[in-house]
Amino acid sequence: MRVGRYRIVPGTDLSRANLEGAQLRSVDIRGAQMRGINLRGAKLSGANLAGCNMLGAKLSGADLTGADLSGCQLMNADLRGARLEWADLTGAKLRGVTLTMATLAIATLRDADVFEADLSELNMQGADLTNANMEGANLARTNLGGANMTRTNLRGANLQDADLTGTKLNLAMLNHANLSGANINGASLRMAEMDFVRLHGAQLNGDTVLDTKWKLAWRLVTDGAEGLNLTGVDLSNADLSGAMLHDATLRDADFSNSILCDADMRGTDFRGACLFDTDLTGARLNLSALAGARINAGTKLDPKWRTVWKISTEGIGGISARGIDLSQASLRGVDLAAADFIATDLREADLSEANLRGAALMKSNLEGANLADAELDGALLHWAKLDKYTRIHPKWRKVWQLASFGGSEADLRDIDLSNAYLFVCNLRKAQLQRANFSGANLKGADLSRAQMEEANLAGVLGANANFSHAALGFANFSGADLSAANFSNAVLVMAILTNANFSGANLSGAQLNQANLVGADFSGANLSGAVFNGANLTDASLMQANVSDAAFGGANLIRCSMTEATSSKGTQFDRRWKPGLELAIHGPGPRDLRGSKLLLAGLRNINLAGARLSKSDFHESDLSGANLEDAQVDGCGINKARLRGANLRNANLEGTLLKGTDLTGANLSGANLAGAFLTDANLSGADLRRADLRRANLRRANLTGANLLGANLHGTEVFGAQLSASTQIEPKWSAIWSVQQGTGADTDLKGKDFSDTNLARLQMQRLNFSGTNFANAKMSGCNLSNAVLAGAQLQAAQLAGADLRDADLSGADLMGAQLTKAQLDRCRLEGADLSDAILSGASLIKADLSGAQLLRADLSGAILLQAQLARAGLQGAILDVNTQLDPKWRLVWELATNGGAWRNLAGKDLSLAGLRRANFTGAKLAQANLMQADLSEAQAMKADFSGANLNGANLQGATLTAAKFSNADLQGANLENADLSGAVMHGANLFGARLENAVLLETNFSGAIMPDGSRED
Repeated sequence: MRVGRYRIVPGTDLSRANLEGAQLRSVDIRGAQMRGINLRGAKLSGANLAGCNMLGAKLSGADLTGADLSGCQLMNADLRGARLEWADLTGAKLRGVTLTMATLAIATLRDADVFEADLSELNMQGADLTNANMEGANLARTNLGGANMTRTNLRGANLQDADLTGTKLNLAMLNHANLSGANINGASLRMAEMDFVRLHGAQLNGDTVLDTKWKLAWRLVTDGAEGLNLTGVDLSNADLSGAMLHDATLRDADFSNSILCDADMRGTDFRGACLFDTDLTGARLNLSALAGARINAGTKLDPKWRTVWKISTEGIGGISARGIDLSQASLRGVDLAAADFIATDLREADLSEANLRGAALMKSNLEGANLADAELDGALLHWAKLDKYTRIHPKWRKVWQLASFGGSEADLRDIDLSNAYLFVCNLRKAQLQRANFSGANLKGADLSRAQMEEANLAGVLGANANFSHAALGFANFSGADLSAANFSNAVLVMAILTNANFSGANLSGAQLNQANLVGADFSGANLSGAVFNGANLTDASLMQANVSDAAFGGANLIRCSMTEATSSKGTQFDRRWKPGLELAIHGPGPRDLRGSKLLLAGLRNINLAGARLSKSDFHESDLSGANLEDAQVDGCGINKARLRGANLRNANLEGTLLKGTDLTGANLSGANLAGAFLTDANLSGADLRRADLRRANLRRANLTGANLLGANLHGTEVFGAQLSASTQIEPKWSAIWSVQQGTGADTDLKGKDFSDTNLARLQMQRLNFSGTNFANAKMSGCNLSNAVLAGAQLQAAQLAGADLRDADLSGADLMGAQLTKAQLDRCRLEGADLSDAILSGASLIKADLSGAQLLRADLSGAILLQAQLARAGLQGAILDVNTQLDPKWRLVWELATNGGAWRNLAGKDLSLAGLRRANFTGAKLAQANLMQADLSEAQAMKADFSGANLNGANLQGATLTAAKFSNADLQGANLENADLSGAVMHGANLFGARLENAVLLETNFSGAIMPDGSRED
């Protein structure tokens, strides 16, 4: 086909050809090159233009109805006003194409590339845009009703006010797309990607298929969420800019990466919500609860609200809030203790239930703020701005008024000002009877001449306050700090001043009759002319105080310390207190104080260095901080006394009674505490280095943190004593303590030195003491059943009544040990040395004493039934009629102790007997059983061993001259160094016997079997 000079065939090159208005209906020019071609107004309905290159083609007004444009290159083509109904644009490249006023109804654009194309206001109703790339395309006000946009890429596309009625957008990519004002009634957006899609003003109906998350996002930006509860919802990656969310509950909701710019979130509850990388620029967060919200560096948040969030979430610590703008901040229930809010703008802020204890609110603006139920104890409210709209408890409004404007001569009877901060407040001549000031800060306050009878001032901070001439009868000042305060001429009759601090205070001329001053501190105070008649000053401190002309008639001065106080002739004390008070005020001087009666005396910080105080009575006295270095305190009674921090370095406290005494932090280095009674004493943190604590009683004493390095603890009783990880003690004593505390199973006790220690009555069963040294230890009544004591040193140990059943004492040294009535049943004692041990009344049933040495041991009344005594040394042992011993071993004992010279022992069973050095001269031992018996160094001249069983017997060094061994069994016997001169060995069996260095002069071996198995003729 030809049109003019152009040949119209598939694949032809028609680039830049001018075919304007040409009639090309149903023409087939597939694959043609048509770059820049002019086809304006051409009739191309039904034409086959598949695969044509039509870059920059001019197709405005062309009729392409039903044309096949699949795969065409139409970039930058001009299709204004073109008709493309039913056209097939599958896979077509349409980037930069101009489609103004074009019609694409029911067109097919599957897989087409329409990137950033301007498709605004077009009719694309029913078009098939499946898989098309329309990223960034402008589809504003375009009619896409009924179109198929499944899996279409619409990222960043502008669909504002577009008609998407019934459109299929399943699996479509709509990230960052603008759907504001779009009509999506009946549309299906199932599983569509909609991160950051703008849905403001979009129209949805019940037929619209949309994921719940995005339907909620649409609702929020369209209708708002005022007061809604959206706890835990997922709104991440959502565009919620400008949304109306005020007063909504969004606790634990996920807004990560969302856009909330300019959103109205006044009063919204964001507690626990995730706001990571969320854009909150310009958002209104007035009174929003941000406590616990998760915010990171990527969160865009105005500095004011970031500060509010940080304070409400992390607390005030490290944040400078002085003078900043926190108006309308929600700090409800936040811990703001000790916060610096001086001159801070807190107008209309929500501080209800907040902890504002000790907070500085001076000159802050609290107009309209909500402080309902806030804790304001100790808060500084001076000159803050409050108005009638400020919600605050009447108590604290009154505190604010007094702190800011004073209350001189005001009637404030029965008022509650507890824990109020009233620094330098003027309350001069005020009526304050029964007022409650407990815990209040009254530093520098002026309360002179105030009427304060029965007022409660417990725990007040009143340093430098002025109470001169005040009426304070029956007032309660317990635990108050009134250092350097002025109480001159004040009336404190019957007042309660327990543990109050009046150090450096002026109480000259004050009336303190019958006042309770227990534990009060008046150190350095001016008490001249003060009256304490009938007052209770137990444990009070008047050290370095001026008590000139003061009256203490009938006062209780138990442990009342007046060390270095200034007195005068007019100072009045009852006689009973004079010894202690004179010592405290004037010091010991050169006096000999031995035998002094100083019980209940107050001697804090007194210098008694080197003083002679032997046998004095300090019972329940207070010597805290006293200097007793090198003092002679031996034999004193110091039970339940207080010696906290006292210096007792090198002091002699031998035999002193210190039961229950408080020696916390005391210096006892080098002190002599031998035999001292320290039961239940508190020695925590005490310095006991190199102290002599021999035989001292430390039962249940507190030694936590004490230093006992180098201390001598031999024979010390430490059962129940408390040690800690910080207690410094030699390993030996640490191990002993662990045993005494019952924790020995967790300690390595092998080879330790426990000599001279007191372990009496302890439970030590099953512990391993192999090789441990217990020499001279006190172990009476202790339980060592099943314990391992192999090789242990127990010389002279006190084990009377001890339970050693089933214990392993093999090889142990028990020489001279005291084992009276000890239980040793089934005990392993093989090879043990029990020489000179006292075993009277002991039970050794089935004990294994093989090879043990019992030389001179006292076995009177002992029970040794079924005991194994093979080769045991019984020579010199003491047995009586009550000693229970198998007959064989009693005979062995008799022979070992008294010898068997010329006795008839023929046929006796002496196998395994320990008969070392026994005398058998001339004894008749024919046919006797001496198998493996120990006869070393025995005297057996002319003894008759004919036919005896000496198999394996030890005859080393024995004197056997002229002895008869005819037909005796000496196999394996040890005859080294034995004297066999003239002995008769006729027919004896000496196979395997040892005859090294034996004297065989004229010995008769006729018919004997020699050691090598040969037989002599």
